[in-house]
Amino acid sequence: MCIPQGGFGCKRIIRAGYPRNEVILRGATEHELIGSELPKEMFQALQNKKRKKILFTPTWQRGATQLLTGSSGFLGQLALACQKNNADLYIKAHPLLLQDKSSGKLNSNVYYINPTINIYPYLNKFDALVTDYSSIMFDFLLTQKPILRLDIQEGTHTSFEPDFGLVPDIAFAYLFTDKTLPVVLSQALSHDCKQDKRQKMADALFETDPLQATSALVKFLHNEVDACVASSHKFNVEHY
Repeated sequence: MCIPQGGFGCKRIIRAGYPRNEVILRGATEHELIGSELPKEMFQALQNKKRKKILFTPTWQRGATQLLTGSSGFLGQLALACQKNNADLYIKAHPLLLQDKSSGKLNSNVYYINPTINIYPYLNKFDALVTDYSSIMFDFLLTQKPILRLDIQEGTHTSFEPDFGLVPDIAFAYLFTDKTLPVVLSQALSHDCKQDKRQKMADALFETDPLQATSALVKFLHNEVDACVASSHKFNVEHY
């Protein structure tokens, strides 16, 4: 994505990737997948249409956490729930929780994705997302697949962070606890009743056509450059 930045009569255009809402819908091309950072076994598992694929993405939390999703016991519970639903579990921690561990298969139905890998080109390969309060849930709305979110009671989380008052009050996600997780996951995969809620939330958050993100961005940048030229401003393009 390119970000125009102004200041003191000069503008910079920073090239920082691509509009991720468009790449979520488009998905990785076959060529991109072949050159993927994912191991061959994981790549092949993502193509297996006979099994469901669940992505677990806990967020980065400042300081110590007592959240259920941060415990090893929860991972075992989630893996078992996935197994009962003929699903593979893919675990991807937050990039700020870097672990010196290569992507690979942990056991019969559990895969670990190194946190440094860009997961967005693969998001539409998953059948559901499980998280605590990671913002990836809002991007995942574009896949139109079920989203499961930890039911966090206000005041029970150390350095309580999730402020859902900042987004529309739409019950688009399935809430779960340690006791309800198996039932909620099964319902989301087999009897999904929140399609309309997810679409309503997506419409509220993404006001323009996600598939036109690149063309809209290019048009915006052309206007920015034209404005710079017209006002005799200088601008630089920086590559990262």
